[in-house]
Amino acid sequence: MTREDGSKSAGQATKHGALARRFRQRIRSGALKPDQALPSEPKIARDLGVSRNTIRQAMRDLEHEGLIYRVQGKGTFVRARGSVRRTVALVLHDIAYTTHPFTSAMIRGLGEALENGGYSLDILPCGRDEDRANLSGLAKSYDGFLLGSASMDKQTVARLIAEELPFVFVKNYLPDLKINAVLLDYVQAGRLAAEHLIGLGNRQIGLIYAGEATAISRDFRLGVETACTAHGLTLAPENIHDAGLSVNAIQEIIPSVHDVTGLIIMDDELAVTAIQALAAAGKTVPRDMSVVGCNDMLIASMSSPKLTTVRLPVTELGRQAASRLMALIEQPSLPSDNTMLEPELVVRESTARPRKASAQRGNRQG
Repeated sequence: MTREDGSKSAGQATKHGALARRFRQRIRSGALKPDQALPSEPKIARDLGVSRNTIRQAMRDLEHEGLIYRVQGKGTFVRARGSVRRTVALVLHDIAYTTHPFTSAMIRGLGEALENGGYSLDILPCGRDEDRANLSGLAKSYDGFLLGSASMDKQTVARLIAEELPFVFVKNYLPDLKINAVLLDYVQAGRLAAEHLIGLGNRQIGLIYAGEATAISRDFRLGVETACTAHGLTLAPENIHDAGLSVNAIQEIIPSVHDVTGLIIMDDELAVTAIQALAAAGKTVPRDMSVVGCNDMLIASMSSPKLTTVRLPVTELGRQAASRLMALIEQPSLPSDNTMLEPELVVRESTARPRKASAQRGNRQG
C-alpha cells in the first residue's frame, strides 16, 4: 500500500527489504556465484510466499546497488564481484572533524585497508537531526558503516541491526551496544598518565578532559581516578575540568588551576595550549607544573617543551576497524567481536619531579 505522500507502508517495505537482504547476503557470502542466474519470479514467489510486486521491488534495490543485472528475455544474474561498487561510510559527528590530527590519522588507516580490499570510503555527518534522518535514508546505499561518532543514537544503530547492515564502532561506542567495536583503551591511557605523574612524586593532580558526554572521555577519567586511588590519592572535584574539545575553554580553565603540580589533559593540542596559557600566567612547565597530554600527535614533539603524552595507535585503529568491517561484509555470519588497542607512555620534557615537598601540602588522602 502507498500513502498519500507516496511512501510505502511499513509492512510492504519490510517484506521487500527482507527479501533484498536475503539475496544480498547470499551474493556477498558467495552462495550465489558471479553470473549465476537468480530463480525466476514465479519460483521465488512460490518458494518464499511473497508477491511478485515485492520481488520486483527487492530486485530493483539489488540492481541499484550493483549486485545483480538483467538480460532481456533471459533473466536476472549476479554481477561479477570486481564490477560491483563496494562502498562503506564513516559516520562522524561533523565533517569538520576530519581536519583534526587524530581523525585524519584514523582515516588514513581506514583508507589504506579499504583500498587494499577494493573498497571506497564516504564520510557522513550525524550531529544534527537532519543528518541522522538522512543517514537512515542512505542506509542501504552502503555495504557497511564505520560508526565513529560519540553522538550516534541508539535508534540509528537499531535501524542498521534491523536492516542487517554490517557496522563497526571505531574509537567511540555506545555503552549499551558495545558490539563489533575496535577501540582504544582510554582507561589504560588515563592510568598511564596518572601513574607517571605519581611516580615522579606528584600528589596534587588535576584533570582536563572532554566531560561526561562520551564513553571514551568517561573511560579516561576512570583510568586517572583508578591510578590515584591505588596510591591512596583522591582526584579532588575542584581539580577536574570539562573543556570539551575547545581551545577557548582551556584559556578560561588555566587561571583557575591552583595547587596542582601535575596536570593531565586528554588531547595534545589542548595540552600545548595549556602550556602556553600557563606561560602567560607566569608559570613554567615543568618547573612549576608538569603536563601530560594524550594521542601523541605531531604537535606533541614540536612544542616547547616537548610534550610528555600517551601514544594511541590511531592509524592502526583505522586499519583494524576497516579490516573487521570488510570481514563482516564478506561473511555476514561472523560472530560479534571487540578489539581493544593498547596505548603507551611517551616521556618527553613537559614532566619532572615537583620542586618542593611543600608543594604537596593539602593533599587529600583517600
